[in-house]
Amino acid sequence: MAIRSCNSARRALGLALALAPTSALAGAWTLPEGKGLWIQSFYGWGGQGTAAREDKLGAQSYLEYGLAERLTLFGQISAVRFALSPPQKDSYFGFDYAGAGLRRQLWANDAWTFSLEASAYVPGAHDANRPAQAGNTGPQADARALLGRSLTLFGAPAFAEAQAGYRLRSRGPPGEWRADLTLGIAWTPKAQVLAQVFNMVSQGAGASGFPAFESHKGQLSVVYALDERSSLQLGGFATLFRRGTNSEYGALVAVWRRF
Repeated sequence: MAIRSCNSARRALGLALALAPTSALAGAWTLPEGKGLWIQSFYGWGGQGTAAREDKLGAQSYLEYGLAERLTLFGQISAVRFALSPPQKDSYFGFDYAGAGLRRQLWANDAWTFSLEASAYVPGAHDANRPAQAGNTGPQADARALLGRSLTLFGAPAFAEAQAGYRLRSRGPPGEWRADLTLGIAWTPKAQVLAQVFNMVSQGAGASGFPAFESHKGQLSVVYALDERSSLQLGGFATLFRRGTNSEYGALVAVWRRF
């Protein structure tokens, strides 16, 4: 039930403001001062854990706002239903992690941009003795570097973005090294195709019951511009490789609104 980069489905916005639809959730680019982006997403996945099948349904509200030139505030809140099959049969319905952070653009030219961001998250689950909540009852903090590049592919506007950082976890699970990659192409004047890869590798093992792990997940989606301010995103994601953690195979739908 931990925060995943798929909410992560959230990462590559800025350049999209210059492309025909928008881009893929927050990224190396920052918003202009006084401008904002709201994304309401719904997602679900199923997969096999280390000892039981896991299923999750979620709804997340994500917001970005340009506080000043080159400085963007972002935050999220979500509700989930998470279920484990026997022999660990248990379920949780309630708030997932909620948090906020800041992204600061340090350098940019016509093609490249480089930013740093930091964020913190508080849990919605609090009973570490319940299997469906274990590992998700402690605060988390995240810091990362982001590098973006605007380009042209197949004669169409496009962008590429890479992120690398560290997620500090508490109350059991080990910390996580993270690296995310995004490629976005404005395939038509209204439709943008996004290909993303999310990678997590733990910093060794955590407390008892939390072994070392790694997870690599791919996601493909289309963002379609409904009008000048609103877009619709449809996509799917799947685990490419995992060790010591659960797999995820699912889909997402999201509505984007710029203001």
